[in-house]
Amino acid sequence: MPGLISTNGVVLAYDSYGQPGNRAVVLLQGLAEGRLFWPESTIETLLDQGFYVVAVDNRDIGDSTILEAHGSAYTLEDMAADTIGLLDALHIRKADVIGYSLGGMIAQVLALKFPSRVKSLVLTMTTSRDPTLPTGDSAALAVLMKMADATNTTPPRERLAALWRVIAGEFEYARQDETNFVDLLLKTGYRPAAVARQLNAGLTTPPCYDKLGQLALPVTVVHGEADRIFPTAHGEDLARRIPGASLRWLPRGGHVLCRHTASSFNAALLHHFCSK
Repeated sequence: MPGLISTNGVVLAYDSYGQPGNRAVVLLQGLAEGRLFWPESTIETLLDQGFYVVAVDNRDIGDSTILEAHGSAYTLEDMAADTIGLLDALHIRKADVIGYSLGGMIAQVLALKFPSRVKSLVLTMTTSRDPTLPTGDSAALAVLMKMADATNTTPPRERLAALWRVIAGEFEYARQDETNFVDLLLKTGYRPAAVARQLNAGLTTPPCYDKLGQLALPVTVVHGEADRIFPTAHGEDLARRIPGASLRWLPRGGHVLCRHTASSFNAALLHHFCSK
């Protein structure tokens, strides 16, 4: 069921699956990607386990509020507060949270600021934001930054295809995979200025890596072995910092959830929820 809720000065769009009242899991997506990017097989895996699944568009993407008119910056704390507003509106006292990339950063802030509302975390292809960690591949990061450049004259479809090629990992892909990815980003409503605001939230919010040892909840870190945005050291760092966290790898996986990594990712989710 699709829905809209107002919270924290924005409207958030979400899709829900399963029975309200069941154990809830909230899916937080990454930079420039909305709720439609979660693999169908992942939703089905969670439903098979009896979850009530909520996938949300973060502010500035998809059908949620686009802040063009406001021109205001925001932080990961604001985005975590958005998620709390979503939980309140849906009468969810406590949820498991799966965060991918930027969504994983939001999930960390959420669990630290609102520990009573988070049952467990799955942190996917994300980072603690420790500035001493190795940076990503320079060519890949350059493509990512161009996504947020409103002055970039490269046609959007070419720009987004270039992004696919640097995040896709080490698989043999059909051209249709790239086309599907680009079409979905365009359908979601790719806007460079909005991507820039989301990126700014991830880059400028004071990091909380030194507080992750305070987390006292089940955590699984899932990371692509061929992630060019956040190298494998980022996944290892998260698993090391969070007490009791487990680390699962996506073989040959890049910085995207796609058909080639879905089975490994879904297996990691099953391991997380069956062993925690």
